[in-house]
Amino acid sequence: RLELEMQREREQRDARLELEMQREREQRDARLELEMQSTIVLSLLAVLGVFSDDYSVSEFPLLGSGSGSGDDNTLPRDCAGDYPVDVCIDMIYPAAKTSRLLWAGSSDQHRFAASYYTHGLSTKEWGLPKDLGTNYIEGKSDIWQLSTDRLGCIHPADVANISYHAGSNDGWNIQTAFTFANLSNGRLILLTADAGVNGWVDGNRDEDSDQFDLNRHAVEQNCRRAATQCVDKLFVVAHTLPGEPRSYSGGPYGLKVQCGKRMKHVKLANHPGNFYLQQNKADMWVIEGTALSRRNRCLKYGDITDVAFTAHDEKNFQLQSAFVVAQLDSGKFALLTADVDQLIDFEENRKFELTIQKC
Repeated sequence: RLELEMQREREQRDARLELEMQREREQRDARLELEMQSTIVLSLLAVLGVFSDDYSVSEFPLLGSGSGSGDDNTLPRDCAGDYPVDVCIDMIYPAAKTSRLLWAGSSDQHRFAASYYTHGLSTKEWGLPKDLGTNYIEGKSDIWQLSTDRLGCIHPADVANISYHAGSNDGWNIQTAFTFANLSNGRLILLTADAGVNGWVDGNRDEDSDQFDLNRHAVEQNCRRAATQCVDKLFVVAHTLPGEPRSYSGGPYGLKVQCGKRMKHVKLANHPGNFYLQQNKADMWVIEGTALSRRNRCLKYGDITDVAFTAHDEKNFQLQSAFVVAQLDSGKFALLTADVDQLIDFEENRKFELTIQKC
């Protein structure tokens, strides 16, 4: 009996060893096959000229990281979204919400900068105006409109870094920031996305706070990949036009999101002192994806067909800009709608269809 048990143990041990050796051989063969295929593909791409000598496969990003490190942040044009080669950035819309941290607001003007490649690396800075009682206030949002008319043609893939810079020692804490751009072909795009970052722009806080680099890597550029992902949050950003007698209304407003035959309506909170009752005001709302989905199911980015502002009265207002950004379950962000210079009129059906601008 002992001899039989010992024989059985030897057979089991030999079987385990044989199985482990077989598994290791299969894994080794699979790695070798993958390496050979990768070598063939890279050789073909090199022959076709897709990769330049400045990029290695391991360092080839989807978008620049926003770290301001130079060449590593730029991409060949056919790898930075589906933008035509001859398209240029006409207008930039920086949008930022000031956090509610202690001393988050600022009484001074700060700056916005974009570094880009045309004939070498260039950097353009814009001062971001501060209107009394309007900009850099705790818990409030700001949107600026910056022209690139005098900079020549800047292709979206030529942008190396985008950042905020301290204009003084009176610091400013940014909770959430997006950068949008209007292209020469009429398309509006999302350039950077930072949500819940609470980043400081301060001239005397520490050596790193003088400049806050915005995140280009967080923007999803692959439309097919974005279409299959669930929406975790929607960020609604809007700015009323200054100086227009019809640029405000009493609200309250909501957002309607249509997915095929399914429709969800979410009320947008009236933040005191913002957007609804005053001209030249910006606001930003965050809507959880679960508020838009049915029974907490996945609301896919690609399934959204219509988005609209709604109202409970028949008033109207003038919008300088309005954007809806989706945060996907991957953590990346994709533009959903974008509108500039629009008169929103609720007199007919109390809703205004926003323009779908998916990645």
